[in-house]
Amino acid sequence: GNRTNAFRLNTGTIGHYLNGVVDYGKECIRFQDSAGNAVAGYQEGADPKFSSVLFDCAGGLATAADDAAAAQGAVDADANNSTNVANTLTSTFVNGSAEAAVTAVDPSTVSPFFDAVDYIGAVENAQDTWWQGWSCGLEASDPC
Repeated sequence: GNRTNAFRLNTGTIGHYLNGVVDYGKECIRFQDSAGNAVAGYQEGADPKFSSVLFDCAGGLATAADDAAAAQGAVDADANNSTNVANTLTSTFVNGSAEAAVTAVDPSTVSPFFDAVDYIGAVENAQDTWWQGWSCGLEASDPC
């Protein structure tokens, strides 16, 4: 598409983004100055939060954001986030060595709604086939 960023965090946006892989050809985050609590800079508990996320964006983390410092703060707040490692995804969504090297957060500790996992991204590795039969069109042998 013609989007300029992977995440656009607008007025009042808050949330906790866990165990992700962001691979985008432009900027990763456009953090509007009105996101979260609309106070400049990152504020834990009041602004969007990222935990165990690998960011690989050709346009940088937050170069055109209204509040680039808040975006950087949201990423820096968790030592398991990464902004300086190229992704090694295969088949668009299967983790490679770079993703395996990121320490994941157990999402079931955030909410019992989530299943416990020990990897980031959608699919742990090439041997992980949980998604087969659940989705279609991701493999040539399984068209929709």
